Amino acid sequence: TNTETDGRFHSKWLNMIYPRLYLARNLLREDGVMFVSIDSTEVVSLKAVCDEVFGEECFVEQIVWKNKYNAGAQTRGFSSVHEYILCYCRSRDAITNIVAPLSAEAAAEYKGRDSKFARRGGFVTQPLATGSKDPRPNLRYPIVWQGKEIWPEKQWLWSKERVEQALANDEIVVNDSDGKLSVRVKQYLKAEDGQTRLTKPLSLMIGPFNQEGSKETKGILGADVFDFPKPTALIEFLLSLSVSDRQDREGIILDFFAGSGTTAHAVPAPHKQDGGHPKFILVPLPPP
Repeated sequence: TNTETDGRFHSKWLNMIYPRLYLARNLLREDGVMFVSIDSTEVVSLKAVCDEVFGEECFVEQIVWKNKYNAGAQTRGFSSVHEYILCYCRSRDAITNIVAPLSAEAAAEYKGRDSKFARRGGFVTQPLATGSKDPRPNLRYPIVWQGKEIWPEKQWLWSKERVEQALANDEIVVNDSDGKLSVRVKQYLKAEDGQTRLTKPLSLMIGPFNQEGSKETKGILGADVFDFPKPTALIEFLLSLSVSDRQDREGIILDFFAGSGTTAHAVPAPHKQDGGHPKFILVPLPPP
């Protein structure tokens, strides 16, 4: 009933969302986070009310999510192919970092092989020299390789002791390009304990796309029952994030806007391998 021609269009929307956000903030665990998917119509209003309810210091990120392959023909302006996902936390002090699983594409980049492949998987290499850090005299020293001294233009990322340990463990690669030597370090797909490497999530997401959500829902229900259902892969990704170096395997996920039930569908997915049993609460609108 809240149409854009209504003079109080934004005000009515804020009156609807404010108590839900207020309750969500009070229900969140101290180290909990909240994600809100929103389009451009109310993203400015949502950011303002979230800053009021959670506090500006609890803003984590505004993700730009490309959720359409294309927007079709437009008579004027831009083709809008994205929405937003706002992330807030209950307590900034309780959130030390957020990391995500590597995508299949990123994991495939770990193509290098050495004697540790069976235990740690493939590796990529990263430059050991850096020019971006503040000068630190203890990080400027020669690395001896095949009787030659290799000096950084500014300094190394690692201390001399750590480099010597890496050399002993065959975790340093030296490249010779026309007589210029560069030092790179191996970054393995898996840590020493066998856990696959995690990565920092980006503030820009390309997919999953809304068309995938429509296809999923139609495949289950056999008809277009819901408008613009979220793709399961989107919620699965958000639930796969590890907050403050831990992934909650037994927590409770609350969704105030159940829609087609995508959250219920997605909750078990990240825990098929680790045996976790998180719970979910979905709040649907009254059905017609």
